[in-house]
Amino acid sequence: MAGPTTELRREIKERFIPFLTAKGFTTDNRHAPGTKIFRRAHHGRLHICDLQWEKYGKPRFILNFGETELQQRQMDTLGTWDCETYLQLKPKSGASTATWFRQDKPWPVRTISKEKLYPAASIITLLIDLFAEAENFWQTGCIGQHVNVVRKI
Repeated sequence: MAGPTTELRREIKERFIPFLTAKGFTTDNRHAPGTKIFRRAHHGRLHICDLQWEKYGKPRFILNFGETELQQRQMDTLGTWDCETYLQLKPKSGASTATWFRQDKPWPVRTISKEKLYPAASIITLLIDLFAEAENFWQTGCIGQHVNVVRKI
């Protein structure tokens, strides 16, 4: 029996992970299924991002990301929480999980359309499109319109 996040996780595995791998990221599944971490070394810096799933099992996630100085001995253990600047990429502004990448439709939309979920492929397409804002931050330090700064040291 498939769970509420199965289709979305399958799309991430089939599309988003290969997308990141092509950009030089490696995958760390030690904190899965709640969080999946990706890292790459880039010009003396370590770029880190992770997919953090909504803790109550709804088909929603957020992309946390940041960078820190590259330290070879710690490269495989650092997470976004260890970064000097810790950011979040999400399609909408706000603090609740309703602003995250979400497959479940908001209640008012669900009552009109009679469908509970958006297609998982459309959510991952949006994630891949918005990932350019994370890349832009790593290259220029600029904060995009879909990026929220959580902490800056």
